Amino acid sequence: MDYEIQINIQFRPLNSKSSSYVKGTIESTRRRLDPFYFEKLQLFAVSLSTIQVVESVWRVDLEISMVLISNTLICIFVGLQVFYVKKNPVSIDLSCDACHSYSRADDPFGFEL
Repeated sequence: MDYEIQINIQFRPLNSKSSSYVKGTIESTRRRLDPFYFEKLQLFAVSLSTIQVVESVWRVDLEISMVLISNTLICIFVGLQVFYVKKNPVSIDLSCDACHSYSRADDPFGFEL
């Protein structure tokens, strides 16, 4: 492992309410002729405030809840449609040619038409 490096990072203040950039450098403390020497690297990153993180988590929780609710409603409505078709077989339009060639052996669900 290479322990001959120097890392300098400047974070924003903890009580800051706005996002700012994290700035820093990573540089080798080895001699230039050393094969493991490398030039100074600049580091930039975006830092979020505590308020922004809380809002982001709340938004993700809301999105997950909305997806769960919509998927549940889809399952309920598809189930109700299948139940209705099973109870009312005349509600299916059998006027197309593909429906006339339909046989019970082709029915994976076992519905009676």
